[in-house]
Amino acid sequence: SADEGALLRDGWREANPWAPSFGFELDRATIKAVRKPRQWQSAGRVRYISDGGNWLWCELPSGRLLAYHKPALEEVETPWGDTRMAVTCVWGAAKPKVGEPWPRRSMHGGLWLENITQATAADILREAIVRVDDSGLDIVLHVHDEVIIEGYHLDKLKNLMLTLPSWAKGLPLEGEGGTGERYGK
Repeated sequence: SADEGALLRDGWREANPWAPSFGFELDRATIKAVRKPRQWQSAGRVRYISDGGNWLWCELPSGRLLAYHKPALEEVETPWGDTRMAVTCVWGAAKPKVGEPWPRRSMHGGLWLENITQATAADILREAIVRVDDSGLDIVLHVHDEVIIEGYHLDKLKNLMLTLPSWAKGLPLEGEGGTGERYGK
């Protein structure tokens, strides 16, 4: 329900007081990047730049870029009825009907934060997979944030998985693992 969602959101924000202000910082950086093309705008460990037309780029701490197509500044209505200036982008998650334009998505601090969090987690996993492979462990598959290997080398695998890349210095990273005859959640 909406009430339950609000309770979860508010509880998470209370436990993570840095997040709402960082979301506002991300919003400010993206709006400035669209307003001032070809000038980097920083927010924490990420930064944004627009080419003034087709693309808004987000540089992650790893150096990898996320791309947002056809960014524009538009006045949008919030779910609670206020209006605010926001960056909107073409959103490719839902293909339009033939002849209809691609939908635009109004971006906001929480969505920027979700994008960079998921992308950074993927970057950490990719580097961990390379370390595990280079160590000689036999990777069978990976699923989301897990690496599955053959053999019973849990301590070695955990150490390799929890080794932070140099660009992620200070990031709190934890993990757990287990062994078994077959894969299971």
